[in-house]
Amino acid sequence: MVINNAVKLLRKHSETAVDMEEVVHGRDGSLSLIQMTLGSGSNNTTVYLLDITVLRRTTSEVGGLHSILEEESVQKVLFDVRGDADSLA
Repeated sequence: MVINNAVKLLRKHSETAVDMEEVVHGRDGSLSLIQMTLGSGSNNTTVYLLDITVLRRTTSEVGGLHSILEEESVQKVLFDVRGDADSLA
């Protein structure tokens, strides 16, 4: 599955850029899309676009993405994460 391959690749790097989109913002909203790519030190320009709505799973079930987001050794680059954090709570 593409998600499992993405997780394996993302785990090998110390930096990733992440963006998330919600159907409705806030704690009552639900996550719809996650975009992830490797950090600037990588020659890999692949962007993973994960449609959570289609997958119909929570982020903790989508190929280990939850563990990457919690992994302290992986630096995450995010912009205005307030709404994203509420959706993950």
